[in-house]
Amino acid sequence: MDKINVHLLGRPYVELNGKRMNFPYKKAEGFFYYLCVKKNATREEIIYVLWGSDNENVGRKNLREAVYQIKKLMGKEILVTEGHTGISLNPDYMPVIDWDKVGEGYIPDSEEEVFLSHFHIKNCYEFEEWVSSMQEQYNEYIIKAVRSRLHEADKVKDVNQIQKYGNILIKRDPYNEELYKEIMEIYAAGGNYNMAIKLYYDLEKILAEDLGVEPSGEITGLFHRIFNVKGNVAQTGESWNVSFVGRTQEIYMISQCISGAGQRGKPQCVAIAGEEGVGKTALLNKVAQMVKGYQRVTLHAACYPEEKEYFLRPWNDIFWEIEQCVENGIFESSLIQEERQQIRQLLKGAASDGGEALHQPSFQSIERITIEMCRKITQRYKMVLFLDDVQWMDTMSFQLLTRLLLTVGTENILFICTYDKNSDQAVTEAFERLIRQDLIRILVIEPFNRLETEELLHKYLPQLNQEEKDKIYEMSEGNGFFLMEMINLIKEKGFTLEISPKANHVIKARLAGLPEIENEVLNCMSVFPEKIAIEELELLLPELDRLSLIRILEKLQERYLIKESLVGWNIYYEFVHRVFREYIYDRQSMGQRRIYHHMLAEYYENQGKT
Repeated sequence: MDKINVHLLGRPYVELNGKRMNFPYKKAEGFFYYLCVKKNATREEIIYVLWGSDNENVGRKNLREAVYQIKKLMGKEILVTEGHTGISLNPDYMPVIDWDKVGEGYIPDSEEEVFLSHFHIKNCYEFEEWVSSMQEQYNEYIIKAVRSRLHEADKVKDVNQIQKYGNILIKRDPYNEELYKEIMEIYAAGGNYNMAIKLYYDLEKILAEDLGVEPSGEITGLFHRIFNVKGNVAQTGESWNVSFVGRTQEIYMISQCISGAGQRGKPQCVAIAGEEGVGKTALLNKVAQMVKGYQRVTLHAACYPEEKEYFLRPWNDIFWEIEQCVENGIFESSLIQEERQQIRQLLKGAASDGGEALHQPSFQSIERITIEMCRKITQRYKMVLFLDDVQWMDTMSFQLLTRLLLTVGTENILFICTYDKNSDQAVTEAFERLIRQDLIRILVIEPFNRLETEELLHKYLPQLNQEEKDKIYEMSEGNGFFLMEMINLIKEKGFTLEISPKANHVIKARLAGLPEIENEVLNCMSVFPEKIAIEELELLLPELDRLSLIRILEKLQERYLIKESLVGWNIYYEFVHRVFREYIYDRQSMGQRRIYHHMLAEYYENQGKT
């Protein structure tokens, strides 16, 4: 049987047993290509597409001639006539057609491939319309497949693949600003600011040269935002900070919230949540640095556990910074002169009460004056408040912050804050009204994964082997603070898995204030190097019934000290960070540890006998 290969992608041609065939005339060639796509068609359909301008008799005659020429060229078996109505390719003599592999998920090997490229039939408008529709369908297949690959590459942050598929999309739709915007945002979210900026310049050039127009205000605004982020998050010349490395996606998302370029379409506040040491404050400081490029007035306050019972303590810092803005000439002294005096008098009166709660009229007065003061400021300047560790903020401060946002609006004033996810429920309840009205976005930042940790270790400790990197990851669990402390200690002493004095103080503070029974459960858990079943804990804590033990374990999970894992149908418990286990184990006396080990050894020995 003869082997026929039909190439419809790019410049079309047909090979018979490896030799190119020459058609006697264009319409016969077009007729064959049409059948190669359709596989079967009615005579009326073919006549309309190729000989639509002729009368019916002439059209039928021309079709018969075309059928004869195709059979003469490729063999009479190639076509099958279906009575007097239809014509089809012979399924038993089907040629190999490259179009048959086109469908959803198809991406061409060559970017220049176009369906029936440069193939035209003079004065055959119906055929040209059909070719155009097929080219459009072909393009849609490719764009859909390439866009899917682009998003897959974005998920794993493969810059080379993002660039490859982004370029394919742009070549196929070079004037589509929405496409440029999408790819620019993908680049920027991955920290590839220069590539995003270059893409904008490419768009600007092609629009000017081909269409004589400029990019829209929307994409120009995106360009300026990316340019600003790039200029303000650069690490050059700064002391290195592991906690911030790799947070490009988070900082770009925050820039979207500040500028109102996110899904909501309006500015949003941001609450950065995460475990202790994950890098929340480092990210907050970088955002504060970035906001300088937005020409906004920034005010800062930090919250501390020992000040939680002092009403409006963080706002004292905010008011003090407003005073500094006046002294430094950022605000005109006359702009808020009256409100500043009133605030000073009210706070002085509250302080003279000996730390007691503010009376309701006093708080209402402070609230009213603060809102009026911020309203006056935001008529001329946009403001951003930066609040660190708001889990330690008092109830009145939360109320004032919420009221201010709801009254003045996020278009004029925003806040960016951090909080320990150990206090997630309390903080989200305090922000309930803002969350309900979509005025705040919660951004949870996670510890570094194994790959990110290895990249950081390769950058700062390139001498480490794979086994040492694995041990550091297992010890730190990707926590930025612990990782940074371990890197500093290894730089000083050589490879070690010691816990630094600074890390010891942090863990000690984290465990301070735990009830005695919770500490006892942690002590028992630390005896086990890996996961522990509840039955094993019951062995070391015989005075506790199972229900009480489960409640204690749940409490420790809420404090993010331990976590629960399921292996098959069995539930196990383990420390969130290995450094917690090491610290708790080392703090116990040798005698206490020996008692636990003896109890376990006796239990396992008896188990072995039975």
